[in-house]
Amino acid sequence: MFEKSPGREVFREPNLEAERGEFRRVASTFGIDDSVLLYQAEHEGSMVKLTDDIWSQLGNTDSYQIAADGHEAASEIAATYSRDYHAIAEQVYVEPIDAPIIMKYGDTYHLVSGNTRLMAARAYGVTPNVWLFEVANNAE
Repeated sequence: MFEKSPGREVFREPNLEAERGEFRRVASTFGIDDSVLLYQAEHEGSMVKLTDDIWSQLGNTDSYQIAADGHEAASEIAATYSRDYHAIAEQVYVEPIDAPIIMKYGDTYHLVSGNTRLMAARAYGVTPNVWLFEVANNAE
C-alpha cells in the first residue's frame, strides 16, 4: 500500500491561520497570549529541516517512536486522536502537505501542530521540513 518514499519534498509552508486552534491550545498550556504566538510564528518562523536532536526532544509527539515502515503503528496511534493516518500518508504522494509547526520556548521544543504528519514522515524514512519559530521565555 505504501511506497518507501515520495521522492520529493513532502512538506510546504503551513497555513498558520488554519492552525489558530492549535495556537490557542499551546498558548493556554504555556500561559502566553495566542496572538503573540501567531505573530511570532508569522514573522520569525521559517522552514527548516527537522534535526534528529530537536525531534528527539519533542515531548508532545508520538512520531519519534515510529520506526521506518511503521505505518501500522502510526495508524493505530493516530486513531487514538481521531486522525486518519492513511489519508495523510497517502496525500504526500499527491502534493506537498502543510509542514508541522514547532515552537522553541526557552530550551524546550514544543509541537504546535502536525503529530500525524510527523509520524508519516518517520514511517516513510523522510527527514521532514518543519515550520520553526521561537518565543522568548521571560521567566528565564
